[in-house]
Amino acid sequence: MKVKRQKRVAKILKYFHLNFGFRKPFNMLVDGTFCAGCLEAKVNIKEQMPKYVGEVNLVTTGCCITEIESIGSPQLYGATLILKSMTLFRCGHKTPVGAGKCIKSLVKNGNPHHLIIASQDPELRESLRNI
Repeated sequence: MKVKRQKRVAKILKYFHLNFGFRKPFNMLVDGTFCAGCLEAKVNIKEQMPKYVGEVNLVTTGCCITEIESIGSPQLYGATLILKSMTLFRCGHKTPVGAGKCIKSLVKNGNPHHLIIASQDPELRESLRNI
């Protein structure tokens, strides 16, 4: 990674540490779109994220896994395997909802779990910026 990018990420993480209480190891919530994008770009998430962010726990929810399994596309089989290998974060939904709704419900009320969201869904990203 370039030094300039590394410094920028360090400054952003320091800001979140001082203002919002994010602490190492950071909890990074990963959804299926992010895994699919990393597979397409041939990026090993578990190897590259600690280099980029620092000490990080990669987690996912049952709703994210259920959503990507329900699509059932052969192109998403690798992303499904990657998601299933991550630690499961309890979202509290009795019946599975969409990944976007699940992530929004975890982050509402000021993100009490201090989650860093990793997603390639443009609608989800835009709605999370407005929280």
